[in-house]
This record gives sequence, C-alpha cells and structure tokens, in this order.
Amino acid sequence: YQRRVRGTERTMEDTASDRYTKLQESKDGPQEGFGGKAIDFFGGFSLIFNNITGPGMVLLPVLFQYSGWLVPFIGLILFMIVSSLAATMLCKAMARVEGNSNYEERVELCTVAQHFFPKWAYWITFALFVISLQANNISSIIVSAQTMDYAFLTLFKYTCGLEFYPHPGLAAITMPIGGDSPFATGTYLVSLGFVVILVITIPMGYFNLDDNIIVQKGAFLILCLILVEWVVVFFVKGLTHTLPLATVDQAAVVGTVMFNYAFVVSIPSWVNEKKPGVGINSSIWLSNILATISFLALGFLGGMAFKYRPSDDVVNVIDESFPRGVWHILAKLSVYIYPLVSLVSSIPVFSIIVRYNLLENKICKKTMANFWGVIFPWIVAVPLCTGQGLALVQNWVGIIANGLVNFIIPFLLYYISMRREYSYVPYEPYSPNIQETEEPLIKKIPNEDDEGNFLVLPAFIPPLPISLILAALVSVLNILALGIAIAALFVPSLNKSVVVENQI
Repeated sequence: YQRRVRGTERTMEDTASDRYTKLQESKDGPQEGFGGKAIDFFGGFSLIFNNITGPGMVLLPVLFQYSGWLVPFIGLILFMIVSSLAATMLCKAMARVEGNSNYEERVELCTVAQHFFPKWAYWITFALFVISLQANNISSIIVSAQTMDYAFLTLFKYTCGLEFYPHPGLAAITMPIGGDSPFATGTYLVSLGFVVILVITIPMGYFNLDDNIIVQKGAFLILCLILVEWVVVFFVKGLTHTLPLATVDQAAVVGTVMFNYAFVVSIPSWVNEKKPGVGINSSIWLSNILATISFLALGFLGGMAFKYRPSDDVVNVIDESFPRGVWHILAKLSVYIYPLVSLVSSIPVFSIIVRYNLLENKICKKTMANFWGVIFPWIVAVPLCTGQGLALVQNWVGIIANGLVNFIIPFLLYYISMRREYSYVPYEPYSPNIQETEEPLIKKIPNEDDEGNFLVLPAFIPPLPISLILAALVSVLNILALGIAIAALFVPSLNKSVVVENQI
C-alpha cells in the first residue's frame, strides 16, 4: 500500500482521502449501537487483565498442591504465549479485512470469520462464539447471585427469594442448607442476591464497551488490592507446606490452565474502540504477563501456605483459617468482594460483545440484540441457580466451545487471511515517458497503531507455519481435556481430579 505508484493515470489520492475521512469519523463519533474510539491504554489493559484473572484463578493453589508445580508452571507459561499470539494474530486478521488496514472499520470476530471462512464454517464459528459467551455469562450470573445470597446470610443472617416451584411464595433462609446455593436443590426461585446482581449489571449491559471501561479500571484496582492482601496472608500464615515437583494426578491441569486464558474473544471489540495510538501488542502482552505473574504467585505461595481439599479454593480456605481478629475481617471482605468484582465486571462485557456481533453481522435489530445479549442469560440462569448440575454443563461447554473460539479459530483466521491476496492499489507497469514522482502519490494514512500490525515473534520464526502448529497443539490439548472429562464419568478415581476443573 505504501509503495510508489508510477506511470498511472489513477493517483488514488481521493481513495486515501476517503479512507482518512472514514477513519476520522469513526474516531469522532460512534455508530448506532456501538461505542466510539475512546478506550485509553489503562482502560484496555484493565479490561484484558480482568478477563484473564477470572474465577478460575482461585483454583491454582489447589492445582499446584495436587498436581505438583512443574506441569502447571509449564502450562501457564505456554498458554500465556499461545493466548497472546492468538490475540495478536486475530488482530492481524482483522487488519487484513479489506478497508480495515488501520482498524478504521468496525470488524468483530464473527465478521472476520464471515470474510475469510466458507459460509458453513462462518456459521459454526458464530454458533460457538455465542454459546461460549452466553455460557460464561450464565455461569457468572449464577455464581454472583449465590455469593451475594451467602453474603446476606453472613452479614444479616437472612436472605429470601420468590419461589416458583415446588412451593410458590416467599422462601426465607436464615441458615444455609449447604452446597453451592443456600437454597435447597430442586427449588426454582428468584433470590434476593439474584435481584441485586441483576439491578447492578443489567443497566451496564445496555451501555457500550467504552462506557464500561470505568468499571473495568475500578475492578482492576480492587483485584490488585485483593491479590496483595492474599500474598500478605500467605506469608502471615507461613509457607510451611512443600509442593511436589509432579504427581500422577494431572487430570485437571489442561482444562484449568487453558481456560484461565480464554480472553481472546473480547479482543476485537476492544480493538474497535481503543484510542488511536494505543498499542495492541503492548496492551495484550503486558496485561497477560502481569496476570501470569499473579497466577504463579498465587499457585506457589498459596499452595505452600495452606493444605487444601480437592473441593477447596483459596478463597474459602482463607476464610476458614482466620476465625477472628483483623485478618478475619479482611478474609471476609476478600471472600465476598473478589467473586463479585471478578464476575460482575465481566457480565456486562460479555453481553455487549454478543450484542456487537449480532448487530455487526446483521442477525437482528438493536432491540433483539439487547434481548439476546443482556436479558436472555438471566432467563436461562433462573432455573440453574440452585443445585449442582451446572458445573458439569459448564465443563463441557468450556472444553468444546471456549477452546475452539479462543485458540483454534483465531490461528486459522490468521493463516487464511495471510494467504489470501488482496491489494488496494492496482499495479501499473513503469513508463519511462512519465516523469518519476519524488513523493509517493498515496500518502500513508496516520495509523492508529503501527505495532498492532506486527507479531511479537523473532524474525527467524515464520508466523504462518507457527499458526498452524499452535492450532494443532491446542486441538490436541482440547481433545485431551475432553477425554479426561469423559473418562471421569466412568472412572470414579478420576472424579477427585476433575473437581478442580469443574469448579471453573
């Protein structure tokens, strides 16, 4: 695009001017139903960090203790690299969509798939994408509602809900029955905690992504404070337990580690609304490196500080270890604030991304896109808020949909996009009769993010073969995790191992 055009009657100056005008318009104001280019570096950094450090993070100390530290350590480093490359390669594929070399158009993940995949593969991608995000949203809603109900029981010794079945009416609870929900299994109701989470998150789901960035910044700062508190707690408790190098119990490693890095689906929506000049590579790699350092600190220090049961996580162990005093208060705060900050901040983001893709791909109008993205997950979550069947469903959805959408599909999109030739400038042979122009006739449009068009790979590593190798590697790991989940259904001895993975 930048090369000198010689001997042509068509200068392309008007085309460059049109594209620059379009770029400026996308910066100046958002399209209907979408946000504008208003997300700064800290906002994007916070968004990506929050998406990585989800609820699966609290299970890492258990994993380090039961599986040994070596395999999880290698897995975390490997998937930090793989997920970062998947995200940057997906951004490169976005830039290969015609007319979007500077990210001046709005191009969502499903739009990239529509551009480069055959029709059948595009629809499969779209279905997996929606299933993945909706399943994550439903899970976050359920866990957030359950956590809020337990918080009411702890603080006020009371919570309630409007029961539909089997005993319609008001159901009041003053003491938890036990299990994931304070209400009895088989009870269908809308609890007080459910209503509180709904009131907090539903309005944010109707906003745009750039409007929600202030929430992401606040959530990032709170998460950092909680992580610092946990590290201090580990040292106060004492690092008295020795972590094994490796054990035979590796069943939960693949699923737990892989899906801590399932953030790639959110990257296109952020790229579409980031400010000009905000680095794509720097935002992705720095946030991922910081998240991985947090994972390693939590895994090593948390694993050495406490003794865990297979069904434990670091939050409930901290809560049980300090029955009184100032550490008891801090533990209680982290027990209830962390899940809410981690999950509630992600619910509107997933809703917005679903809406963006429905609108961008012209699946439905804005009203219905808001219904499917914002309202529908809450309807599905109502009958699933009690009982324990959701964990198994989420495990299957996570393995099948999340792995494909976050890792395999981005690598395939990059590979296909880089092999497909297109050009904005028609080539004309050089004519000696026309005087050579000193300056290129096409002036480079100011690029929002020059570094976003390059991958962080050494020069001697060819990116195209690497993309296929990584896609194949993740496919094998995905099949391995699926095989372990299937085996756990028939081999009781594996059930202990997959308890950790199922809690995600």
